[in-house]
Amino acid sequence: MRKPERAAASMAEGRYIEPSLKSQRVQALPDPPARLPAKPKPKPKPKPASGSAAAAAVAAPSSAAGSSSARPPASHPASSPRPQKRVRWSEDEEAQLERLFGVHGRDWKSILEQGDFHAKRTNVDLKDKARNLGIA
Repeated sequence: MRKPERAAASMAEGRYIEPSLKSQRVQALPDPPARLPAKPKPKPKPKPASGSAAAAAVAAPSSAAGSSSARPPASHPASSPRPQKRVRWSEDEEAQLERLFGVHGRDWKSILEQGDFHAKRTNVDLKDKARNLGIA
């Protein structure tokens, strides 16, 4: 007795033949779900004119709150609009990094605190430079 083929399907006819060792059973494929029409996007609300009394009433309470609601200027380099200027490594800093790496190992925070590096250097900068120098 010959085994039926594993998965014989005729998608054009909408039939699926289920594999079985004893007999073949033909089932109709389920109909695909009907697609719903797309919802229309909501229209943006028009802004009131700047000369209207409603706009002045809305603006007055925010100005009365003072500078407490205003955001302070961004001081973090990642949030500033202009990229920070790159600070090159001096030979003195590289020598210091190699010396302190011999003492502290991979404790980058301790190396940063013990060394006399540029003020903008971070522990990640030290790690990256040590990797580029081939000492870490």
